[in-house]
Amino acid sequence: MKQGVNGMEKGLKQMEAQYAKLEKNKTAIPAEVKEKLKQARTMIDTIKNAKTSEEVEVVDTDEFSTLMNELGNSVGKIQKQTQMLAGLKKAAKGMQKTITTFKKSLVKLTKQGLTIPTETTENLKKINAIIAAINANKSIEELEALGFDEVGDIMDQLGESRKELEMLARWPQATKQVNKEIVNMGKVAKKLEATVNKLKAKKIDLTENLAKFKAGIEEIKAARAEAEQKVKSGDTEGAFDALEANVFQKVSDIYEEQRVIETMANLGRFTTDYKKGLASAQQQINTLKKKKVDTKELETILATTKTKGNEILMLLKVKPLDQDAISDGLDALADLRTEFGDKVDELGGGAAMPWEQGKNQFQAITLPKEFQQFSQELQAKQPAQEPVPAQ
Repeated sequence: MKQGVNGMEKGLKQMEAQYAKLEKNKTAIPAEVKEKLKQARTMIDTIKNAKTSEEVEVVDTDEFSTLMNELGNSVGKIQKQTQMLAGLKKAAKGMQKTITTFKKSLVKLTKQGLTIPTETTENLKKINAIIAAINANKSIEELEALGFDEVGDIMDQLGESRKELEMLARWPQATKQVNKEIVNMGKVAKKLEATVNKLKAKKIDLTENLAKFKAGIEEIKAARAEAEQKVKSGDTEGAFDALEANVFQKVSDIYEEQRVIETMANLGRFTTDYKKGLASAQQQINTLKKKKVDTKELETILATTKTKGNEILMLLKVKPLDQDAISDGLDALADLRTEFGDKVDELGGGAAMPWEQGKNQFQAITLPKEFQQFSQELQAKQPAQEPVPAQ
């Protein structure tokens, strides 16, 4: 055996050199691996220093071979992990830049008094902790303990939160538009009040239409307050739903009262405005048809609108004018316009909401392939869950 010790020592020295190189590159060597290297070195020294054959035979060469095989497997595994960690570290630099930009956008929102969803801040903390651990040369086991195997799910959640954050970033723009609309409606209300008072002198009573217009303004204000409360509580989606349903989709309905009052004040304009309205409605139908949208219901509403409009045109030709009949006809026409507009919105041909416009303010966060591969390896290590037995 003593004759073969040189070959055994040569193999061990090569193994020791590989581990020394790893340590020089600041790669942590597990304690159990160091113990195996020590055991192998002790076996070689025992053989080299033996004085008798009995002392040589104490060394179990099969055990030495087993140790060397285990050390060889370990060094390959550590080298692979080292390469993987190096790849993660490189990928983490690029990812850190994206996260930093993302966080700067969040700071802008908080400075505007907006509430960032808790889930978003928690997920950012987790990602930052993982990146910090990678930069600190933490081991595979330490990264696993941080929950690296869940990094894919965390990134997916951050990606999903971007839509809500983009909406939140447009909140000031949306409220500014609502406030502007409320101010404008207030000015219109004053003009309409003067018009209604003039019509009263002609025995034309449109106080109900004016009252509906003013009530509509108060409803808009109440909806704005409700939406503001929702956004403060962190319910971004609920806030924008409230604005869409109770503000932007209601404004055109409220302005229908203005149209009725102004038309009654100047019946000579009815024919021109009516024909323009029909042309606009037909254009919307044609646009939807090009998109292969079924427009049968819209065409039915438009046909009814034409019938009602023609009835009003006939009333305008009869002298003296039947003001009540004309006013009722205009109210019915206003209802049809509202019905037509609602159906257009339902079919996807309505105007985009303020928060659906403009460029994105939050950069997309994508999971680097190195992170994805490592996460998948950690998940593969986990034992499969046993199916729950049927009751």
